[in-house]
Amino acid sequence: MLRLPGTTCCGSSTVASCSASSQIGNQFHALKLPRSAVLALSDFNNHLVSRVSFETGSDAGAFLNKIGKEIRKLRSKHDDFIEFPGIGVSLPGLVDNHSGKFLLSVVLPWRDVPVVRLLEKATNLPVIIDNSARCSALAEIWHGKAQYAQVRDLLYVSVSTGLACGVVIDGGLYRGGNNTAGQFGHIPIDLNGSECRCGQRGCWDLYASDKATIKRYLGLRGGGGKRVPTIRKLMELVDSGDPAATEAVRETARYLGIGITGLINGLDPEVVVIGGEITKGWGLIEPIIVEETKRSLLAPRSHVVAIRRSAFEVRPSLKGALTLIQNDLLSVPHMG
Repeated sequence: MLRLPGTTCCGSSTVASCSASSQIGNQFHALKLPRSAVLALSDFNNHLVSRVSFETGSDAGAFLNKIGKEIRKLRSKHDDFIEFPGIGVSLPGLVDNHSGKFLLSVVLPWRDVPVVRLLEKATNLPVIIDNSARCSALAEIWHGKAQYAQVRDLLYVSVSTGLACGVVIDGGLYRGGNNTAGQFGHIPIDLNGSECRCGQRGCWDLYASDKATIKRYLGLRGGGGKRVPTIRKLMELVDSGDPAATEAVRETARYLGIGITGLINGLDPEVVVIGGEITKGWGLIEPIIVEETKRSLLAPRSHVVAIRRSAFEVRPSLKGALTLIQNDLLSVPHMG
């Protein structure tokens, strides 16, 4: 399977991964978050067999052609696999999975790219694409079957360079009338706020994404010239007791709670799942998010909505990309 940019509508680096299985077949998955890519081969149980990293590039056609060549190399190298049923692609932005096109993203300079057509031509394999947040939601309901066996309505909040959501309604992955559902990160929560990359002002994304957390930390830390940390490094600083990092993450948690409250009031999910590097500080952020929702949720919802961290600490949308082909083959759960 191929998973392209990131975890949300706004991914930040590129990882591609492929999966394969010796009994049922091989699946190629590319996980792409804009600047670097990891192509990985996995068996049908999502156990990674091989992984390769490379730059993404702004030329979508050249990049996908390169991915196709890498996939053919992996197929030749792992010729003990019986069958290659397809390629799953996870992208961080607006995706029309029916037409097979990647429409646009605020972090990836691609627009109206026929990903399915180009990648099928390069590999002679079936290709399925979807948005990275929806892929993450799919991974949760597939691989958390024991935990979510009785859950029919689930909201997945993907926190990365940007924010996006995957929505499961009545057991099916919801894509909307134009296959672009889930871009809740671009709902304004402050009409007088800063301008967002999408062109609006005060988007939720500007207050609760990893980029927002890092910006907030830099402001609290003070002192110019110091290296800008990654969100992973920032979470390590939180773990070590750094006061500026801790306060920055606490404020992000508050904004996550504000946005999630509105989504719970509007969508009425049974469970909210939060994914991303920030969940490494779950002991810090979970009580803040829960308290914010309890204060603002419409009764009687405030005491019955479970808020949980993702089952996957690393690359949940990659797991979802791997699952796209499995879902297509096995049709469980049904995707609406």
